[in-house]
Amino acid sequence: MICSGHANVMQGAARVAQRVQLFLTITEDIVVSSHKQYHSGLSKQINITADCLIDKVSTLNC
Repeated sequence: MICSGHANVMQGAARVAQRVQLFLTITEDIVVSSHKQYHSGLSKQINITADCLIDKVSTLNC
């Protein structure tokens, strides 16, 4: 049989673990969404750079 003090510590630890899990889940969501935004921004920059290069090459050819 577990004494009440020990049970309280275990319950407290379980609550902390749940909070940590929730925090990690939220943090992961933030990281994933900002990472996706970063990648979409990066691909736009690459496309713009490619367009500029194509423009420069085509004007040289003209």
